[in-house]
Amino acid sequence: MWWWWWWCDAYQMAYLSSADLFGWFVLTYIGAILWLFRSSLAVYKRSSTPSHQKWLIAVSFGLYAFGFVCCWIPTEILACDTLQHLQLHAVFHVTGAVGPFLWLSMAVWQRMAFRGKSPHLQFGVTAPIPYVVIPIKPKTTKQP
Repeated sequence: MWWWWWWCDAYQMAYLSSADLFGWFVLTYIGAILWLFRSSLAVYKRSSTPSHQKWLIAVSFGLYAFGFVCCWIPTEILACDTLQHLQLHAVFHVTGAVGPFLWLSMAVWQRMAFRGKSPHLQFGVTAPIPYVVIPIKPKTTKQP
């Protein structure tokens, strides 16, 4: 998997050296999202994947896709002046933050379950966004 990090570093250096590479950035970014989607689809299709994990996958990609298609494209690509007052770019940033957070929650849960840590999801009090809780087993002290 080392090639992925090399690619990211090389791309970042190229992007930072020239502002003309924005189109390339968008294409490679979409490629990375599609790669994550393909990988997550394999987890989603497994019969052993719990329903709450499938929910996290579906909602995370749904939010991200909604924000991209309904908020980012109209204001940034189509440049719809009539939509500028709606601040859809800000809405995209919200969906672009919550979607990946839910995906990362799914990935952390999957990893901890694989390691035998018995994770579970818990919802926050101030924000109804689930997060992963990993029970910590108390250390036992040796008795003399």
